[in-house]
Amino acid sequence: MKVGIIQTRGIGDIIIAAPIAKYFIDRGHEVFWPIDSDFLEPFKYALPSINFLSVDKNIVGGNTAEYFIEGPKKIINQLKCDVSHILYSHLTSYDFGQSHICDAISFDAYKYAICGVPFYEKWNLKVIRNPIREAALFTHLGLSPRDQYVVHHEQGSIYNFNFDQISNQLYGKVRVIKLTPITNNFFDWLGVLENSNGFFTVNSAYSNLVDQLGFDVNKYLKCQTPAQWTPVFKNKWNYL
Repeated sequence: MKVGIIQTRGIGDIIIAAPIAKYFIDRGHEVFWPIDSDFLEPFKYALPSINFLSVDKNIVGGNTAEYFIEGPKKIINQLKCDVSHILYSHLTSYDFGQSHICDAISFDAYKYAICGVPFYEKWNLKVIRNPIREAALFTHLGLSPRDQYVVHHEQGSIYNFNFDQISNQLYGKVRVIKLTPITNNFFDWLGVLENSNGFFTVNSAYSNLVDQLGFDVNKYLKCQTPAQWTPVFKNKWNYL
């Protein structure tokens, strides 16, 4: 069976939902998933079993129905997918007929519920890592795996927070690495995050990655959204 998934962005949402695709693939189905062309190369490498397809916002616009819904629908229909799942819980001008579900549970649980996939599969994320790119980022930052340091991810897609004061209280003068877009592949940061002494973050793609991959580091999350819009985290977080 061919399964289509509609969730063009953002990076965190795609990471959250990637195990949904894996669930179907593990059961012998093909998954086709149109996403923002800016994310295509990193996701195709990290999750090669998923057929990621390009949606170019430079052509269709980045805040249009064609980008979010209509374009991906056309792609999936052209591929003759047997079933498709729209993972957005809310989208302006669209009624997905599932308000009784999306108003009752967190947005990440909603994605799994409408696909009929057990929510615990969210923590079955498996990615192909690129050790060469990860090592290159270590070198660029002047780090070695034995160094003592903490990572601050202070700017999410919507919210930001400065962790300097809290981090200094907890870790003193240890080196701080600011997670910024110095690489065009967000997966390059996995090695830096995995080897850190502490990870301070706002709700972001990186908080989802670290949680879903089960990294055994000290994790600190600044809560900035209501429960419905905060992903469920399970792996020993300290909430700020």
